[in-house]
Amino acid sequence: MNKQIITNPISLNLPVKSISNGTTFSYKCVNNKNWSMNFLSEDCEVITGFSATKITSGYIDYGDIIHELDRDVIWNNVQTALDNNKPFNLQYRIHTAAGTEKILFEQGQGIYSRSGKLIELTGFISDITQLSTLPSLQIKNCINDINRLAAELGYISQRNITSISEREVLIAIYCCQGMCMKEIAQKLQLSYRTVEGHLNRIKMKLGCHTKTQLRSIFLRSEIAKELIKNYW
Repeated sequence: MNKQIITNPISLNLPVKSISNGTTFSYKCVNNKNWSMNFLSEDCEVITGFSATKITSGYIDYGDIIHELDRDVIWNNVQTALDNNKPFNLQYRIHTAAGTEKILFEQGQGIYSRSGKLIELTGFISDITQLSTLPSLQIKNCINDINRLAAELGYISQRNITSISEREVLIAIYCCQGMCMKEIAQKLQLSYRTVEGHLNRIKMKLGCHTKTQLRSIFLRSEIAKELIKNYW
């Protein structure tokens, strides 16, 4: 497979998502399990508590602050993306300098020489801790609103409403954002079949036969639309 040749990382046009109220920093790093950083923008310290100098100098490796249970998953997902010459999207936890835990969202891709050799990785990392922890009540409210709308639209009767799980709603939201099942599985660290099963169950519970019908219900809900817009 031909690799995308990028010789000027500054000109990258990565499809970075707009994340409300999230601090973001850019990076360039080596493709190793330490994620040895060649460059970090200043906001790295705002998010991690470690200065860019401490991390780029090797005083502490970026890989060391990633949650132990997330390290192998991140490594495998990045290598798979590189093997397929695609950008990667990651969601993982870190331990900050203060000892707290944060949830980050990362988008990146490989930078290659003209001969196709991988030079480094580059991308953007955002703090989505609040976005990942605050919507629980919104998701519960969304469940009630979606059930109401499904009944109003005649997909199900008021007497036959079956409770939807938060996981099913979350998968439906990602689906409405345009993500395919493979991308959702990677993001939630689930198997493709598990995601497919959740999606089929929520369609069955809401009386939907297609993803288009499912999307039409969610887009009628103001609560769901807010989650679709902001939940990453």
